[in-house]
Amino acid sequence: IKEIRQQLQEGKRNISSLRKINSTWTKKKRLKVSLQEKELTDRDMEIIINKCVNDEQCKELYLGLNKFTSIGVLILADTLNNNQQLESLSLYDNQVCNNGVYFLAKVFRTNAQ
Repeated sequence: IKEIRQQLQEGKRNISSLRKINSTWTKKKRLKVSLQEKELTDRDMEIIINKCVNDEQCKELYLGLNKFTSIGVLILADTLNNNQQLESLSLYDNQVCNNGVYFLAKVFRTNAQ
């Protein structure tokens, strides 16, 4: 996972995507964050994790209608390991295959115990 994260960080970041994430954000703490239809990719996942999961500890995260693959979901799943804060996650209409679903299911099963 560290190698995947490093490769994504070394790649070119989509500046317009970063602006979309920042423009969605306000100074007050959000328990529900919607970043749907922002054309976000796996390279944006670290920023989303840092802003929404780590910093703000949001309870609901909506990431539908973007361009995430199982790689982005693997990064998210790794972060959510032992995270009890996130209660709802939406990833509909992305490019996530069975492996991505497996990673998330494994994390949520572990966290539910």
